[in-house]
Amino acid sequence: MTNEQSEAFDALSTVQERAKFLLNIGVSAKLDIDPDTFEPVYRACVDGIFLPIDGCSEKSAILKAKAWLETKAELPSSIQL
Repeated sequence: MTNEQSEAFDALSTVQERAKFLLNIGVSAKLDIDPDTFEPVYRACVDGIFLPIDGCSEKSAILKAKAWLETKAELPSSIQL
């Protein structure tokens, strides 16, 4: 996140607002290692900040993270898992 985005995020006071903010930035996924199994996983992130969501593929991690953020933001889900 840029400094401006970080300051704007810090100024948000609710989980709902923060989830919407992260959705607006956009979700991606990076290859990571599961600390328990040492298996490769794709970890969802927003601009380099990791989310507590992973998947067996980049696409599945992104879709699961978007659905999770939409739930936190109290938005209707646009994702069919």
